[in-house]
Amino acid sequence: MGRQRVCRADAAELTIDQGALSGGSTAGAFGGRLSSSAAACVPGRRIELYEISSDPVFVGLNFTDPVGDWVIAAAAGTYEARALPAILGGPDVFIYCRPLFSPPWVFEEPI
Repeated sequence: MGRQRVCRADAAELTIDQGALSGGSTAGAFGGRLSSSAAACVPGRRIELYEISSDPVFVGLNFTDPVGDWVIAAAAGTYEARALPAILGGPDVFIYCRPLFSPPWVFEEPI
């Protein structure tokens, strides 16, 4: 009789965060804050800014600081900020940082 191989399943833990992304214009720039139920999902998240008056147009990006704040230069239009999804951790414990969208806001150049 040949040897019988036994394969054991490896378990991994997955946490899915709950978060929010704010955005608006202040002091001549767009900025906001990303918050999350998983602290690891806050610092260093990529924030993308889109002009959404018609079809979304990519405007710029930045990364959140350690407390989740972000800033991108301003221009006239209607905008939305987006935090890209991220998977952090490993090898057996992971956190899925959901993609987030700010409410839209309108910015008009001062006259």
